[in-house]
Amino acid sequence: MQEAIFEGSVKTVIVWKLDRLARKHREGINVLVDWCGQDVRVVSATQQIDLIGTIGHIVAEVLFGLAQIELQHTK
Repeated sequence: MQEAIFEGSVKTVIVWKLDRLARKHREGINVLVDWCGQDVRVVSATQQIDLIGTIGHIVAEVLFGLAQIELQHTK
């Protein structure tokens, strides 16, 4: 999928929940930054989140941080 995104073939990625995209905070943020840099829209099927703009990026950071905390507590 990454290859298709960077070739410009993909313009929208739909995820079940944002934390399914990545479990580690930094990894998730890096993926979103890369994809947004390619003008890819990321849509969460179960969360009402607009990831476009500063507020969307802050919300994404919080959700990825919570996913990482959850991952650490389930180990």
